[in-house]
Formats: sequence, structure tokens, C-alpha cells
Amino acid sequence: MKEDLFFCKTLALGSLTQGYFHNLRGILQGAFLELQILLMKKDALSSEELTVRLEKVFSLLKKLLQRLDIAYADINDTSLGPRDLKALLEETLGFWEADLVFKHNVLKEVVEEEKGEVRLPNNLVKGLFCGIGELLFLNLKQGKLVITIKGKSVEFNWDKPLELEILERLKAFLESFSSFIDFKLSRQNLTLRFMDG
Repeated sequence: MKEDLFFCKTLALGSLTQGYFHNLRGILQGAFLELQILLMKKDALSSEELTVRLEKVFSLLKKLLQRLDIAYADINDTSLGPRDLKALLEETLGFWEADLVFKHNVLKEVVEEEKGEVRLPNNLVKGLFCGIGELLFLNLKQGKLVITIKGKSVEFNWDKPLELEILERLKAFLESFSSFIDFKLSRQNLTLRFMDG
């Protein structure tokens, strides 16, 4: 059991870290673009335009610092909760909306039929959801995603079948967490059930 926990945590932290890099990159690109514009137009900008652009860069860098602080806290948070599944899932969806195709082309809904909580290390659960986000959410290019919470079970339904390669990768990822979850997976549905005592 200890080895399973270590492996799952390692995999979850890897997914969480990869997801944070994905999001942080977008903020850094925005700041970099603003600085490029400043350099290219430095002689033609009025002091008012310069102030606006510098404030935008400062705002982006401040946002980057906040996200880094959150990432550091999440990665090191081993507390057992309980964690509200609806809040975690809504946070995960918001996190992956840094991908503009997912943000604008996939209609998302979280339904809580029965209050759900989980008592597992926070970074493990966030890493699990982050990996699902990378493998499922980012491969939904359009359509609708409905996530339904029924106690310790979470059901993901989407209206366009996943490609078989993506399905196999998602299955392999989920199997790595089999000490903590039961799951059923098809091309248009994923059901997870947490086993946390």
C-alpha cells in the first residue's frame, strides 16, 4: 500500500506540474508579447500608452507570481481533507480553460446530485483531476461535457467519441490510481468511484 501511494503521488504530482506549466506558459507569453511591443514601439509611444503597457506587463507578472504560489502550495499539500468534489472539479475546469479551444468550444456543466467529498491527499486528488484534464478535456475540441457527482462517484459524459489512442492513454493513466479509484471508461463516458474509507 505504501508503494502504491508513493507511485500514485509521483504520477499525480507529475500531472499537476505539467498542468501548471501549461497555464503559466500562457501568462508568460502575454507578458513577453507586451514587452516586445514596448521595445518595437518605444520611440513612438506616448507616455500614457507606455504607462498602460507597463501596467499590463506588471499585472501579468503579478498574476504569474500568484499562480506560482498556488502551484507550490498545491504540490506540497498532503492534507487529507475532506475535499469537496464539486469545488475541485470546477477549479480543474477553470484551470484547463487556459486552453482557448476548450474554453470556447466545449460547453461544460457540473451537476451535484449527491454531495461528494473525498479524504485522500489533496495533491493526489488534484493531480488525478489534472491528468484527466490533460488527457480528456484538452482532447475535446467541441461539444458538451457534463460532470455529475453522486457521493464518491464522479461521472464524465461527453458527446463526441474520443480517439482510441487517447482512450488508451487515459485508461493507462487511470489504472495507475487503481489503489484509490474504481473506474469504467468508454469512448464517451468515464465513471470514477473514490475508495478513501
